[in-house]
Amino acid sequence: MATFEEKQAILAPLIKAVILLLEDEDFIETNPGEPVLTSELFHHMCGLYPGLRVNHLYDRRENIRKRLSYMKNGHLKEADIIPDIIVHRIGAKEDNLLVVEAKRHPKTDDGDDVWKLEGMTAEGPYHYTLGVHITFQVPKKAITQAVVYSEGHIDAETTVWLKAALPLID
Repeated sequence: MATFEEKQAILAPLIKAVILLLEDEDFIETNPGEPVLTSELFHHMCGLYPGLRVNHLYDRRENIRKRLSYMKNGHLKEADIIPDIIVHRIGAKEDNLLVVEAKRHPKTDDGDDVWKLEGMTAEGPYHYTLGVHITFQVPKKAITQAVVYSEGHIDAETTVWLKAALPLID
């Protein structure tokens, strides 16, 4: 399990990328949809994690599609997953560092992102150190939600720290 300082170090480049994205006037003016938002965030994250790979919509683990099992209405379900952005070393589970699910405000249905982040950070086939669920309000150059997941659950302490580091509005 990562220490609080290690978690801060993992999130610091993400914070930098978010701020760079929200300072991009051309991006803000176009107020793009979610696919462009995640693509641009990925672009700003590239190069900020030396020695690791930052991937956008990475749907494989080796040559197999990423899948997670989850409970829905009392039944065990399984589904393919495509995380918005991941930071990892290909083929090295111990270097699965960060998974990010990003949304545009207002977004009301976050259920798929939540179980995906819980599942990808829990002990199991992926076990990412951290997961972040972040919601952008592009025209206001702000974040309306930022939640950190660790070990399959919300990490309250790290969430408070992340929110304080971002241009957050309610």
